[in-house]
Amino acid sequence: MHQDLSTLPTGQTNRERAVAVSALRFFQWENESYLAIGQSLCSLVSAGECSCILPEVSCSDEVLGPATIILQWDYVSHVFGELQAVPNTNDVPDSRFHHVQALRLHAGAVSQIDFAAMDGVGLLLIASHTSGVSCFEWDFEQVVGMHGVQGIAANAQENTAYAVFSGDGSRACCHDC
Repeated sequence: MHQDLSTLPTGQTNRERAVAVSALRFFQWENESYLAIGQSLCSLVSAGECSCILPEVSCSDEVLGPATIILQWDYVSHVFGELQAVPNTNDVPDSRFHHVQALRLHAGAVSQIDFAAMDGVGLLLIASHTSGVSCFEWDFEQVVGMHGVQGIAANAQENTAYAVFSGDGSRACCHDC
């Protein structure tokens, strides 16, 4: 099997695909497998001096450089893809493909990516020549038991989401979610 990951969108409107991979990290967390692809259009030559791979890019552009791409392994199709709303351990594999989302992290000129588990908390660590070190808690909210949702509404000002279930017409509210 061969999968060309460089064709995935980078999260930048002026770059259609991953062109400057500078760091890769495969990691597993809570029975899921992920691949983080860090990018940097420029590399440090010496202190305060860098070299860029594209002539139209300068080192000062690197602060807004291509985003780090986060992918999730799909155990059904055996390829990396966007993050899935339904975990791979769910018994309804077809429903996973209805709810996928691209995750792109803007971390500057990425030089290294690592993943650590500390006291049951997953941490994605990204070192960057332009942004220092960023630490992202690897935790996603999960709602259990919401089968048959007919409609969802959200109020961003109140940080509240509402759901209506099709089976019995019952409603649910989630505040600060």
